[in-house]
Amino acid sequence: MKLASTQTETQFQAQERGNCINISENTTMKKYIPLLICIIAIITAIILRIILPWGTIFQENITIFQGVDAYYYLHLADIISSNNMQIPQFDAYYDFPNGLDYSQLPSTFNAYGWFIALLTWIFTWGQPTKSALDFIAALHPAILGILALIPIFFITRTICKNNYVASGAMLLGSIIPGEYMGRAMLGATDTHCLEIFLFSYIMMFTIFSLNDSRLKFLWIGLTSIFYASYLLIWQGAVIYGLFMSILGIMWLIWGKIQGKQNFSVATTICVILALSTMLYLLVAGINVNYMYMLFVPILGLAIIFMYTVFTQKLKLWIYLSPLIIISLALIGAIISLKFVGYNFYPQWFNGAINQVYNLVAWHTQSTTSEELPLLVTLGTVSIDIPWIYFGLPWYLTFVGIGMLTYQWLKKNSMNIFFLLLWTLFMLLPELAMRRFAYYFAINVIIVSAWAIWMLLKYFWGKSSAK
Repeated sequence: MKLASTQTETQFQAQERGNCINISENTTMKKYIPLLICIIAIITAIILRIILPWGTIFQENITIFQGVDAYYYLHLADIISSNNMQIPQFDAYYDFPNGLDYSQLPSTFNAYGWFIALLTWIFTWGQPTKSALDFIAALHPAILGILALIPIFFITRTICKNNYVASGAMLLGSIIPGEYMGRAMLGATDTHCLEIFLFSYIMMFTIFSLNDSRLKFLWIGLTSIFYASYLLIWQGAVIYGLFMSILGIMWLIWGKIQGKQNFSVATTICVILALSTMLYLLVAGINVNYMYMLFVPILGLAIIFMYTVFTQKLKLWIYLSPLIIISLALIGAIISLKFVGYNFYPQWFNGAINQVYNLVAWHTQSTTSEELPLLVTLGTVSIDIPWIYFGLPWYLTFVGIGMLTYQWLKKNSMNIFFLLLWTLFMLLPELAMRRFAYYFAINVIIVSAWAIWMLLKYFWGKSSAK
């Protein structure tokens, strides 16, 4: 009897051990599924961005680049790499016979050419050749585009707290068509590939700095370095400073309404804007050509500081007064430009206003396709371009915006507010100019991946309940 009991107990223990092993195996498998999806995303991106167009770009004894701007930067990089990494003071081929002094131009005209030359010097151990320069110039946009998928994963995981959504977003980013892929693939040698790379990492480090108190100063430092670099290669980089200024002010306002104001977000933003501005000036120097680019981050700092100082003891009905006064002053200055002329205000102020205006104005008469509004084709409103650029995720993004709004009001989460405001903010320049599709694509990828996950959870829960 005892023997039978012992045998039964042994069988039961073996069965329990087997169940534990199965549970452990299932848990392990679940852990590695997101990693597997990420690997598939990288492989897919390599195939689409490098392997498939290889034969078209690298032909016998010649490298074919996409677009005329690529040849401009290639020529500049060739001169710089042959001139001990110095910006040339005279180039007869640019405007013959007058020539051009590149060193007198804003950094955004030559920084990308210098970047290509630097890559060539590094990978040729200081012995650049024309063939090496052509190869690196054609290859690096695709590499930057693939590396830009990594921030998509970490931004999504930080906001959504879900590895499946993050890996799914990364996979979507590897296959999404349109400007996002076209601007960062083999042979697309233009500043846009570097813009996509820098902007993606800036947003990743920003979201890290707002969440990770342990390594906050590291993330703030990396954000500032990348933003200063971003300002060097493209004057439209002020869009990030504008977004961060609005984010800081709106989060302070929302906290005041909720009665639980938290100044850590505003403080972090102020440090990023101040540090990146100093780094930029350290490299670019104080020049009238650059000053308008600093107007937005400096103004953002001033507004956040004024709001923080003047609204501590004010009643609810007047806590918006500093913001209202500054906003009215700016609106008045912008409107008055049309009446008093551009010579009335300093050049840097005119430049800043024009940059902000160009971000949202619809240039329907432009003959350059990338400057046309997203929803206008041949003078008529059409959804053809959004479908070509994004496909189904374009529509899912608007579903996701509604769901994000609901989640934010429900949970009052800073991360959800960040993603929601970022998406709405980037939608405005995207509708104004098609070129911003490679920026807004990041939002489309993250928000649509999150929306798909939430919809699957909802309908899966409904079916399981039945």
